[in-house]
Amino acid sequence: MDLVQRLMGWLTWLGVVPFVISLASAAWQQPLLGNSGIRVFIFYSVVICCFMAGTLWGQAIYGENRAHSLIKALSSNAIALCVCAALLVALDDQQMLIILSLGFLCALAIECLYTRPLTGRVKPYLTMRAAVTMAVLFLNALAYAILP
Repeated sequence: MDLVQRLMGWLTWLGVVPFVISLASAAWQQPLLGNSGIRVFIFYSVVICCFMAGTLWGQAIYGENRAHSLIKALSSNAIALCVCAALLVALDDQQMLIILSLGFLCALAIECLYTRPLTGRVKPYLTMRAAVTMAVLFLNALAYAILP
């Protein structure tokens, strides 16, 4: 594993830390950055879900399979617009966590289904991506469980 791969792995897992901090804040009912922990968790989730959807867009630009690129580009927009719209229409926290979980899951599924070939750096990346997504989904489930 080269330096760039190690750095990307560290940065990816460090991106989980704000989920954990905001969830702990919510569990202990302590404000975080002037907001409830669950609000910070949800807002951070929206940002990260849009970021993950954006990676599909980036892959679509450089993809050689035009059909797969089209699916990734359209999915990228659909996921980002759905989670942002859910935030803007002020869904309740439970609904937001469900929408966000579906967004994370869809982004991962699209990436796994439409990324080929699975050689070189692609397979370890998708393995890490799946592990981090499962961790985020687990944290979403914990957030849902602690809501009143």
